[in-house]
Amino acid sequence: MPNSSPITNKRLRLLAPLFCVLLIAIIAFFILRRERSVTQSADVAGEAIASPQLMDFTVFNTLCRLSVWSLPPAKSEALFAELNQQLRLLHDCINVYDPKSELSAINRNAASAPVTCSPMLWDILMSAREAWRISDGAFDVTIGPLMQLWGFYGKQQIAPSQDEMQAVRQKVGLDKVRFDEQQHSVAFSVPGMRLDFGGIAKGYALDMAGKILAQHGADIFLLDLGGNIACSATPPPGREAFTIGIRNPHAANTLLGTMSLRGRFIATSGNYERFRFVDGKRVGHIMDPRSGMPCTYLDGVSVVTTSGLLSDVFSTAAFIGRQDLARSLSERFPGSGFIFVSKDQQGKPVLEYIGDLPMLERQNGPGVVD
Repeated sequence: MPNSSPITNKRLRLLAPLFCVLLIAIIAFFILRRERSVTQSADVAGEAIASPQLMDFTVFNTLCRLSVWSLPPAKSEALFAELNQQLRLLHDCINVYDPKSELSAINRNAASAPVTCSPMLWDILMSAREAWRISDGAFDVTIGPLMQLWGFYGKQQIAPSQDEMQAVRQKVGLDKVRFDEQQHSVAFSVPGMRLDFGGIAKGYALDMAGKILAQHGADIFLLDLGGNIACSATPPPGREAFTIGIRNPHAANTLLGTMSLRGRFIATSGNYERFRFVDGKRVGHIMDPRSGMPCTYLDGVSVVTTSGLLSDVFSTAAFIGRQDLARSLSERFPGSGFIFVSKDQQGKPVLEYIGDLPMLERQNGPGVVD
């Protein structure tokens, strides 16, 4: 093979520095491009943390909002899509007003033969059974016949007679429901029984949402499911806690006051939103399963506790079982607190605190808020 000429070798020696300069320029270009990309990504993430990504949606026939501070927009969209899908599946499963729902199928058929439940419905039933146990029967999802008797499934406008009341009370009581834990089936021992998850649905949904948020890495959030609220343990940037408003049961769209909270769940029960007029009198939807009568002796109960399910169950149970039950629950479940709302002789709200919770920030002295 012939040797390279002196001219060719000289050209290579002259071009070598140019190749080095070109190589350095190419490497520098890609390094700068990468650093710029990382900087832009950090800027996007910083914007997402500074101001929350918002999701407004409807479930359980109520307006809801999720605020997330800890995710950039692209990841928030994936979170919102999954959350909306899962909550919609829950709604479709337990909607007592939809004849096609799984819960409606149980209400139609469980008195004739055991009905096998989906994993979701079985889990809700087990939660409802535990709620019935810890509330000494004050919380009971078998109140469907009472809701129907008092017109909440139809247009009843006449108060039921004592005979009608007695007949319906025979159809109420979770001790009349048979659970097969191996087959995951449920059966009614009395014809005409009817389950209603209105007092547990949003609390269960809050806990379901919390798991989805954790899976997506959303650790700074505020979720409001129609007044049932969950806030993360970590507050938004620059703040020490979330400021949560407690509803005023005496005036729509107003608050009794606010609380500073982190990592807590809040629920309020009252008859100010869902009620009917029977014999010309206003009747609220919260029924005492033991007496068969609507509860009228309180205006509202707000609960702050450690899970969505407990907040929903406790607010309903305490509205029915009153202060004695609230004291018992607050002792058995640390981190749980209750606010009972009634009126004084001048018609102003009077607040009674039970358990572990911060005081409301309010203006007009202890116990009374304008």
